[in-house]
Amino acid sequence: MPVKTESKVEKPKSKKAVRTKKAQKAEKGMSYICEICGCEMNCVSDSAGTVICCEEPMSLIC
Repeated sequence: MPVKTESKVEKPKSKKAVRTKKAQKAEKGMSYICEICGCEMNCVSDSAGTVICCEEPMSLIC
C-alpha cells in the first residue's frame, strides 16, 4: 500500500523591504517609488512641487 506524504507549498519570496517616506518635494539625485504601481523615478533637478504618481504622493527610497 503506497504511503501518502504531504508536501509543503513554498510561498513566493517577497521583495526586500524598503524603508520609505512620503516626498514633500523633489530633490536632485534622490530616488522615488510609487507604492501603488511600483514605478521608480530618479530626480534630475530640484522642484518645489510634490512628486505624484497614481494620484498619490510618491515615496522617497532611503
